[in-house]
Amino acid sequence: MSDLASEYRTIHAAQPSYGSADRKMMRYINPLIESLNCARVIDYGCGKGALGKFIQASTGIETQFYDPYVPEFSTRPDGRFDLLVNTDVLEHIPENSLLSVLDDMKSFSDHCFFVISTRYAEQLLSDGQNAHCTVQPEAWWENILRQCFPYIQRIEIDIADTCAFVTWPLEGSTIRRITYVNNR
Repeated sequence: MSDLASEYRTIHAAQPSYGSADRKMMRYINPLIESLNCARVIDYGCGKGALGKFIQASTGIETQFYDPYVPEFSTRPDGRFDLLVNTDVLEHIPENSLLSVLDDMKSFSDHCFFVISTRYAEQLLSDGQNAHCTVQPEAWWENILRQCFPYIQRIEIDIADTCAFVTWPLEGSTIRRITYVNNR
């Protein structure tokens, strides 16, 4: 396997749109932020920081950005956060590194929101391997997350070939808000 750090730095530098999250994720994140009464959020694996910037702009909440492969966001933030948001990241991590990355995420927050693709990416690495090096079904991801977090709850989202989880029990009103978003 190629040197992932070097690969992703090169891809991020060469492709301005690579690592730019879709603002429609906010329809899932807003109910989570409100249910936790968040004051601090971290976008872990933020890419270009688009999603974190949406969070900050739409909520006014202090939002930190962390992505070791993007120079602008490669400095580790300090402290703990009310919510860690992680979208389209874990499938880019080799299986043998997943538990250490998840432990690192847990060091930032006990409340994590994960959105994980279960299909191969369009992006290939320079050695021809797929950028999504860990493509597994939803049940496999749930099992991996359970190895690091005492509680995992699946979240229904309306994005094909994608699964989502939180690491704390959601209140019924939060689940209803997310369900409402999916049915619109």
